[in-house]
Amino acid sequence: SIPGSPIDVGKIMRPTTIDAISSAGFSASQQQIAELRRLSQSRKEKPQNNAFGRNFLALLLDSQARKFLSEAQNNIKCVRALGAKMIMDRTSNGEFGNVHDILDSIISANIDDQNGNLDLEESLDDFMTMYAAGNSTTYTTLMWSLGELTRNPDVMEKLVAEVDSVWAE
Repeated sequence: SIPGSPIDVGKIMRPTTIDAISSAGFSASQQQIAELRRLSQSRKEKPQNNAFGRNFLALLLDSQARKFLSEAQNNIKCVRALGAKMIMDRTSNGEFGNVHDILDSIISANIDDQNGNLDLEESLDDFMTMYAAGNSTTYTTLMWSLGELTRNPDVMEKLVAEVDSVWAE
């Protein structure tokens, strides 16, 4: 980028958020994180001059809107399939109950106490909810924090000094 030119911080923060939530919350492998990043980066911006602000029928008739919704639906299916693989891997490789992350909690909440069977569909619904909510809130919090830091340069200066001192250790 050109010094002094605006930076799209959102494009930097989205992958950072995905990495943080995927690794800390779900103990995802590097390959799984890369796939989640790919799916997120393939997400297109909602078309600006279409039916999204109008009624449902107009939305269905708008070809750009239909294409956008179709791509979003496909990405959701892919994330859901990846979630299913993560859940099945966790329950079959002996790690379940030993990792103590969100994925372990989701699995625990969806195992039948009487017969020990896992309700995979319910687990996937919970996975999708927690993954989306975790990414959304983390991204929003980071963006808000960066905005506040730009409005408070003295605080930013102290933060940079602290980070520099930690990284130096």
